[in-house]
Amino acid sequence: PIFAPVHAYLPVLAGKNTSAFWAAMIDVWLTPGKVSQSCRADLYRALQERRFNAVVLRNGFYLQDDFPYALLHRYYQRMSLSGILTHQEEENSRLSLYVPRIDVF
Repeated sequence: PIFAPVHAYLPVLAGKNTSAFWAAMIDVWLTPGKVSQSCRADLYRALQERRFNAVVLRNGFYLQDDFPYALLHRYYQRMSLSGILTHQEEENSRLSLYVPRIDVF
């Protein structure tokens, strides 16, 4: 599974699973109650369990400060796109790719 909440169509273009869309997730997160808590807990657990083979994020996105970067950085490592894209393409894409860390148990 690939988690690409800002560009939810990217996994589909790659022939992979669909992905939750960040705008919808943040709408739920900002609504008080059990559904919001459950939605957050599900994402936190998925990151901790390293359920995603890749996480793709834009380098800047709406309400980015609400994204659980601490968990992402603890259980995933950022990968350079230089082996896939030229330097200019990497700069223009404004995307960051994260893969599960193997040094965290």
